[in-house]
Order: sequence, then structure tokens, then C-alpha cells
Amino acid sequence: FLKTGITVHGESGNPDDVTIVGNKNSGYVRGPYLDHENAFLYGVTLKQGYESAGYGNDVYGIGLCIAACGGTVSNCVIRDVQPTGRQFSSIQISSSKGLVTHCKVTACTTGETNEIGVFMLSDGVVDNCLIDANKKGGSSYAKKGGTVILKGDNAVVRNCTIVNNSMATCGGAIVSKGLVQNCVFANNKAQLQGDSDNYWASQAERFDHCASDDAAPINSTCKTGSAATFFVEGGYVPLAGGPLFNTGVNPDPCEETDFTSVNPRISGGTIDIGAYEADAETFDFEIIPSVKSAVVPATITYEAGLSGTNGTDEIRCYWMFDGTGKINVESSGLANWEYTSYGSNSVSVIVSNLTAGVGLAKSLTGKDRIEILPQTVYVVPGKNETAAWPWDTWEKAATSLNTVIDDSVDG
Repeated sequence: FLKTGITVHGESGNPDDVTIVGNKNSGYVRGPYLDHENAFLYGVTLKQGYESAGYGNDVYGIGLCIAACGGTVSNCVIRDVQPTGRQFSSIQISSSKGLVTHCKVTACTTGETNEIGVFMLSDGVVDNCLIDANKKGGSSYAKKGGTVILKGDNAVVRNCTIVNNSMATCGGAIVSKGLVQNCVFANNKAQLQGDSDNYWASQAERFDHCASDDAAPINSTCKTGSAATFFVEGGYVPLAGGPLFNTGVNPDPCEETDFTSVNPRISGGTIDIGAYEADAETFDFEIIPSVKSAVVPATITYEAGLSGTNGTDEIRCYWMFDGTGKINVESSGLANWEYTSYGSNSVSVIVSNLTAGVGLAKSLTGKDRIEILPQTVYVVPGKNETAAWPWDTWEKAATSLNTVIDDSVDG
């Protein structure tokens, strides 16, 4: 219990080096309890806050509690919190002077009717945190089970990556008051409510510049996409040029670094959505098709012509050919795509440098357009001076065969 303005930290500051473990078999084990605006805890792992049913219904923050007078928790890992009674949360912030920042919350599980995750009763801020792979058990609707629950007017969750959580009624955030800003939600699941509540629930207007892998954006300020278009492969760093890259709103105040505590929080002028910041420095490339036009059916080979790499970088190309925004082909450079109908087709690709040790993605998005012609074109000399590609009916006939050849043959 920290009820005075003191600092408690692991010797090295690395949470992997110091772990505070609760005794699960004791029946009731509460994690740190901060109740002073200058109380500061950092650089430790908090493991196995635990409460068994029957110890009361009013104990919130079994893994971590910041009470009415406040306190700050930074650079910690909070894991394996297991409240199993009623109306319990893993993390509770009840003060406008409460802050949880640069922390990872993971592997927290619950039993029946619990509220799990970051549960903010009235006030406080959660910033630059990774909230990953928490799970709600049980089958009851009696209590809302959400990864993040905001009930206070001044409660704020910002710049967080909220992924791979499975809760009773909402896999993402339940927000009736407060603000969720610059957060990304991906691969979350509502166990009981169906896909509509996988990402968020309650009041859409309380989300500002967020992103989700839902079918539609939460509101007009928000983005949609998928984990493949949000993140660099193998992690949660935004793909530069993707939906998270430079699309947030710069908060005031703003933390100096992202979740890693190393990379600048704003790189490139505008903050990225989520807990991580991508590298603003990017290489360059161009889409190089084997031909710019062809006659249906046609298979075209595409190359991402790269510059600004050292020749040993691990390059991944995510090609989108069918106009849906979904990735059709993933490759190290070249991609083939068969066109079975004629028309004017858009081509997009995200090219990312995933070289081990770089730590940040260097990525760009490029676009091009390919014309696929019908097998039969119509020519009527002098009939229609304004006729244009694809000349696929008598009414749209070309004025001369030379016009068709000039516009249709590449090279």
C-alpha cells in the first residue's frame, strides 16, 4: 500500500527482472494499492492478483488499484490476475491524478460475472499500453465483461493497442462515459454478444481517431482495416502508409516515447494510432507491371521496384488486386495475378522492410491502374470521333484500327 509520495521500482527498471507474485492459494491477494498523487511504481511485473468467491463484492483492482488520491504506474507488466468473485476488476483507477502508462496487461482470466481488464470507475488515464490476450470465462450476462470499461466523465484511454482479447459482452471497450482516443482494436471477441460487439459497445461518439478490424469504422473519425494492414508482420508496430500510420490526433499533453519507452511518440508530425510508433523514414519503390494493358484473359506479373534498401533487408509485399482492399497475394517482391474479365483495374501494394533488428517498419503504399481489354473490339471508320476504350459495342466503336492499336498495345 503506497499512501505516501514514495517511489518503488525494480533495481534495473526492466520488468522482466523483478516479479511480485501473489500466493494464489491464500484465497485473497491484492496487488499494489496506490493512494497518493506522488506515489510512483515502475519497472516490475505484477503477477497473480487473486480473489476467490466469498470475500466480498466491493474490492476493485485486484491486480492494481489507484485509489482516490492518485498515483502513477509505468513500465510494468500486469499478468495472470484472477478475480473469481462478483464485481471485481484487474485494474482500477478512481482518481483524476491516476495514470497507468507504458504497461502491458496480459493473460488475465476470470470466472463467472466478473468485469475484467482496465476498469475505470470514475477518473484517470491509461496511455501507451498494450492490452493483449486477456480472457473472460463463464457464461453469464449478469456483469458486463469488457477488456476496457469506462464509466467516469474524465476517464481517458489513449494511444493503446487492444488485441486478442476474448470477453463476455465486449472484446474491446465498453464506454458509457469518458474518452477513447488513438486506440486500435484487432482480433478481439465478444463471447456472448456476437460479432457486433467484438470491438466496442455503448456510445460511438466517445471514440476519437481509433481503428478497428470491424466491417465499418466506429464513427467518422475512425479507421477500419485488418491486422494484416494495421501491423508489421510479427508484432504491433504500424505499417507505414497503412491505416494507423500518421492518422491519430496529437494529444496534449503527449508522452515523449511510445510503448517501447525508446522510440519517439510522434515521428513524422502526426501520432500513429495505437501504442507503437512507426519509423517515419521510408524507402521508395514503384509498381512495375509486365504490361500496362492486355487482352482478357491475361496473367500479369508485378514487381515492386525498390530503392533505398541495402540488399539484405527482409522485404514483404502485400498486393491488393481485386478492389476490395483485402490482401490477395503476399510475396517477397514479385506477384502474378490473372484477369478473367475486362475493365480498368486498380492495383495497390504495401511494401514493408521487416529486417530483424531494425525494430521499426519502413513501409510505403503504392497504387497503379491496369487496363484489360475485351477479346473483340468494334471499329467503324469516322462514325464516332469521341468513342473511347474499351470499344466493346457498335455504339462505342473506334474510329480506326490504328486508334485501337495505339491505345491497346504496350511497347
